[in-house]
Amino acid sequence: MFQQEVNVAVHLKTNNMSKEKAQELVDKFRISKAITESYAKQCALIAVDEILKAYPHTFGLNKEYTKDGELVTSIVNIRPNIIYWQEVKTEIEKL
Repeated sequence: MFQQEVNVAVHLKTNNMSKEKAQELVDKFRISKAITESYAKQCALIAVDEILKAYPHTFGLNKEYTKDGELVTSIVNIRPNIIYWQEVKTEIEKL
């Protein structure tokens, strides 16, 4: 039960952070009154897409030897923040 509560709290915090980042990016691209909100959103979406495309693979292999000398291979998430950037993209689209 406690773990579920922690997961919900972390998700809500991350969701809030992604909303804030979405608005921040749009605001940064709106550098003058001549730039419309719509155009700034498109620029922010392009920037986030570039972040998401920068590393196409989100998982990698980790190889380690045990105390007995046995090679153990495990799959690890090398881009734990990819979900955050996907959420930022979603939030920009909602603006």
